[in-house]
Amino acid sequence: MTHWRSGPRSRETSQVMGVAETDPGTVVVLGTGPLSVELEGLLVAVGFHVETVPTTEVVPVDDLTALEDVLSELEHVGWIAVTSAAAAPIVAAALEGRQRPATLKVAAVGPATAAALRLGGVEVDLVGTGKGGAALGVLIGLPAWPGAEVVLPRSSIAVSEIDEVLRAAGHEVRPIVVYETRPRPLEPTARAVLLSAACVVAAAPSALTSLLAAGVHPRRVAAIGETTASAARTAGVAVVSVATSPTAGGLLGAVRAAFRIDDEGA
Repeated sequence: MTHWRSGPRSRETSQVMGVAETDPGTVVVLGTGPLSVELEGLLVAVGFHVETVPTTEVVPVDDLTALEDVLSELEHVGWIAVTSAAAAPIVAAALEGRQRPATLKVAAVGPATAAALRLGGVEVDLVGTGKGGAALGVLIGLPAWPGAEVVLPRSSIAVSEIDEVLRAAGHEVRPIVVYETRPRPLEPTARAVLLSAACVVAAAPSALTSLLAAGVHPRRVAAIGETTASAARTAGVAVVSVATSPTAGGLLGAVRAAFRIDDEGA
């Protein structure tokens, strides 16, 4: 069953945004993960009426043998790089009770992922800016020793931009699929909210893909990046605003830009 919730509406929204002094309408945030929750708070703080609608669900893979195998030989691992908050609890559960070598470090792609790891009892050595896997790979830098592995727990549909950065730096990269991202059916009420929304915010390509597959084509999309924006354009979505960074702050800017573009008649 799809659950969705709303935030308060304010007539002062337009003054904060710098657009026409009218109620801009509902903003729908796809998903209920840490990034979506942070974004919802930012949007509500500046006066938007916000609904959150999950269009996907995270399901751990049935067989975690590959992860268990690599974690049984942690002395060969230089880094465990977690590029998604969804992977964090799975990694934390797999590490529980294991002796952590002093040579092992854990990296998180951003603050939300780091918080999810710490909640599971995992000490985080490096927190990225939230600007994506490639940026985290740059921060990790050179291998601590020749042949040091970087373990990448990820989704079955994850992009591999961090892999290229790490391999170029000389790391041995071991991607491991630990969860799947599956579409969630939409309740009629949630479908109606999405179709009437003034702006739909897609914080992940899979969230928008699932929405389009369900036959819902929003009027305006604020996308977390070009991959998501491209999917929206291909589906015929009229106005697409792209975040300058894949963060809650970047998406807030994209929502503002979407309304500003419309108000200026672009």
